[in-house]
Amino acid sequence: ALLQRRHASAMAALRIAATEAQQRHTSELERVRRFGAEPLARSLVPVCDNLQALCGSLEGSEVPAALLEGAVLTRESMQAALERHGVERHDPPAGARFDPSLHEAMFTAPLSDGAAPGAVWA
Repeated sequence: ALLQRRHASAMAALRIAATEAQQRHTSELERVRRFGAEPLARSLVPVCDNLQALCGSLEGSEVPAALLEGAVLTRESMQAALERHGVERHDPPAGARFDPSLHEAMFTAPLSDGAAPGAVWA
């Protein structure tokens, strides 16, 4: 009877250890899925910004329509790829209050006429 109780106790401890190991493994996989591509995404955000600027500069210019269309399609496919990995575009309106949980400050600049301290501008 004593041997059976020890065996049952050891089996229960093994089940608990296996469950905890599985939970740690699942948690680690989720962390890797969630943050593994972050450095790549951070490096691609300026590419999206540059594509946006390119599209803006081509609109209304005398370049062939196919060039503008190609730039727009490239920008849209880059944004779609980033969105599939959880990176969303966020364009605060000019003058919005800086929120460090949403924005990343690239630099600071002297206040322009009428600008509130801590305002976001592009």
